[in-house]
Amino acid sequence: MRHIQKPKFFNEMKQLKLPPVIYIFFILFYLSTLLDASPSMSNLSFDNYYMPDSTYDDSTIVESYLFGDTVQIVNEGFDTLYILYEDTLASNDSIPDSTTIELKEPISQEITITLGNTVKEINQGLFGINVSSMFDHVPEENAYYLQAWQQLSDLKPKSIRFPDGSGGKFMHLLGSENADGSWNGGYGFNLDEIIPFYDMTYLGIQHPDYVAEDVETLTEDQLDDWIAGQDIADFEGFREHYFDQVTYDPTDYGSKEEEPLFINQFLRLIKQIEEDNEYTVEVILCLDILCEPADKWKEIINYLRSNTIHNVNVVGVEVGNEVGLGFFDRALGITDFGHYWEYIKGNDIPDFTESLVLTDYMLTHHNYLQVLKGDPAFEIKVGLPADNLHGSAYAFRIGDDPGPRAGDQWNIDLRNKYNAGISIGGGLSRFAFDAVIIHPYYKPTNASTGNTNYKEIPLCLSTSYSDGLWNFTGYDSRLSCAYDGIVGVGNVTGNFKKFMSTRYKQAWDAHNVNLGFDLTSSIKKELWTTEWNFHDNDGNVEASEKERVSIYANSFVHAELLQEWMLKNIKLNFQTGYRENFFTYATLQNFVGGTNIALLNPSNEQDQVSLGLLMDCSGPGWNNYFVPRTTYYEMLLLSDITANNLDYISSSTGMFLTNLNLPPTVFIDPEKENLYVYYTNVKKVEQNYIINSGSLLSLYPGAFGLGLEDVTIHSIDADQLYSTSGKNSLFDLNTGYNSCGSYPNRFEITYINIDGTNEPDCSGTVPPGGICVTVEPTSVGYIKIPIHVLYPPAKTGESFNDFYTIYPNPAYDAFTFKLKYQYTLQNPYFYIEVFNVTGKLCLQTTIEEGQSVNISELPAGVYTVSIKGENLEPISEPLIKIK
Repeated sequence: MRHIQKPKFFNEMKQLKLPPVIYIFFILFYLSTLLDASPSMSNLSFDNYYMPDSTYDDSTIVESYLFGDTVQIVNEGFDTLYILYEDTLASNDSIPDSTTIELKEPISQEITITLGNTVKEINQGLFGINVSSMFDHVPEENAYYLQAWQQLSDLKPKSIRFPDGSGGKFMHLLGSENADGSWNGGYGFNLDEIIPFYDMTYLGIQHPDYVAEDVETLTEDQLDDWIAGQDIADFEGFREHYFDQVTYDPTDYGSKEEEPLFINQFLRLIKQIEEDNEYTVEVILCLDILCEPADKWKEIINYLRSNTIHNVNVVGVEVGNEVGLGFFDRALGITDFGHYWEYIKGNDIPDFTESLVLTDYMLTHHNYLQVLKGDPAFEIKVGLPADNLHGSAYAFRIGDDPGPRAGDQWNIDLRNKYNAGISIGGGLSRFAFDAVIIHPYYKPTNASTGNTNYKEIPLCLSTSYSDGLWNFTGYDSRLSCAYDGIVGVGNVTGNFKKFMSTRYKQAWDAHNVNLGFDLTSSIKKELWTTEWNFHDNDGNVEASEKERVSIYANSFVHAELLQEWMLKNIKLNFQTGYRENFFTYATLQNFVGGTNIALLNPSNEQDQVSLGLLMDCSGPGWNNYFVPRTTYYEMLLLSDITANNLDYISSSTGMFLTNLNLPPTVFIDPEKENLYVYYTNVKKVEQNYIINSGSLLSLYPGAFGLGLEDVTIHSIDADQLYSTSGKNSLFDLNTGYNSCGSYPNRFEITYINIDGTNEPDCSGTVPPGGICVTVEPTSVGYIKIPIHVLYPPAKTGESFNDFYTIYPNPAYDAFTFKLKYQYTLQNPYFYIEVFNVTGKLCLQTTIEEGQSVNISELPAGVYTVSIKGENLEPISEPLIKIK
């Protein structure tokens, strides 16, 4: 029998030596706080595997648990998770060791969900997408690329970040002018402006007279003589952008909207999304603080909001991207938050000569906060960059960087500016900024030492495989250590289950200490995570390890992680210790690009053969043809939360300690007609869910249960944990995939499966009004469950006739009672009473829906018809009887 340490609560209570009645009171109070968003105690029975069979004892004593005992209670948002004991050694079907080639199920399969009665609207801006450098990759001029525009529209993102993060440095969205009078289109890069910043990074300015033509053909070795080594690749990218972008004469165009600028393509993209889906996108701009002056920021915002193409709802602006990184120290002398703060207020940076790198105009026009906040007629939310966590234990640490963000000081100094104001005239002011911005990536490592993320798990893989292609029809034992490990087998720190179960909240709790997400006073700030995703690489990964570490991108487990991560983001707004709805925007990095983590990324020749774009591998392939990957289909699943305006509903989940899966999250539509249970199943066997209607009945009169026959499961179904949508690094690792055309189609995940044939297989007790649902192995998605009602919920301002019909009215000798919508009825009979104007009962009968009530014997006049269903209060409607 396995032994587990028990909670300390009861032991600490015993030390108080209180009278027994007081002790019992505190126990009951403690349980009531745990079950605040849970069903009543009567719903928490052993039949549902919720409450322990044996009692807690002194936490200093390690004792045996019995099957079904509660070993841990976890509160998350308004959800409660009961983790139940099950002996992992009692069956050959327990969680496997590293030699097992299949993920098998422990003794009891069921995960039980009991619905609560707390319903909350969610911040829809949490379903957002970055379109970083999108128009470089998928310009609207190419008909093949326009499908990417439609694919973004199909995602229905509620928020979009534009134009870019680190790649947005030096962008001029309204174009920029060259020395010869020509203008730069696209993103408007001006290489003459960019050069001094990179020249400064290595021992200060060495080539003050360099212009674009001087650096056009410099090799990497030559660049190394005057640019800091860590900045060379960055510079080469901007140099390529500059020489590739279109140049033009503005006088050739009738208006700014006609010029070849990517901002105009962005306007047309937002127009397509909004017209396709009939809603308004909220846009967050990430603008440059190096070359774009403050007054030009305001001009850009006004242009997006008012133009002849399509007016865009710009809600916020990010004042520079990751400004605390070392580049801003090397190039601009920003060595701490105080320097950054002074700079964006328009002041000089201490001990730095800005004239070495800034244009003459920029020298006097970097007063961003005053321009954005100082005009009382101009409304825009302002977000300032915060730092990720420093400490090897924290999942979101982004890695070591010799820049100004040392320790926690950046965030401490940022927090100390929460009450800073900007004058708007007349002796009045308003807060200088509204939000703090964090980029939480889950990278393989998060420090050069003391790795605590997932890097070590895939390093079990061999660097060379010569014995054939990967097996997708059966589980490939060569991959089991890496993929079993990442979903939680072996309980290794860094796996996705541990990240989502504990380390996610641990990281935000640490941020909360310095950034005050629990503040409710007027100085409180919002949280924006304008970049977030799993990351498949970072600077602390050795070259020999990179292919193995990056195998998870575009795989089934990447989709599983994104789903659980977004659900965590939603529930963080309702977590104890935080201000409700402090977290307002989250934009996934990113929609399209050259990285493995993008939702759309380039296809290789084998991809294109598999997609039918090429007849065989001998023909020229499509250059940079972007295709949707596994994570795109995952985001389609998640988009249904905001597209259907779903509300988050509390629930209690009971699941066994040995279950590899994470607890589901439940939503309900505004009409309270359907539940949406979002789940992930990483096991190689089916997962059963027992769903108990619980406190759902208290949400409104008439609900009595959940509909089994109309359940639909919307999911990505994969053969294996390593299934993908086309290429990823897993195939680069295997030499068998070196020859295009010699291996089969690898596009396994290419659509969302919708299955309406639920075949439940639960062995546990299904309570009255509840249902059992069985989902496929290695699947991720949601279960849509109809709520059955006796009559629809009454809404404020809605009358009887919004839900019922009695006709004809006026009536001569009979009227018929009918529900306006089709509902499954537990008891099909309704009790009808007819009263006259004095309140006298004139007629009573019991009928089924659709039957007629004979009133031929009643005199003409005005009557009241009362209709009552089983266990329901009467509902009345006037009726006119004519001769």
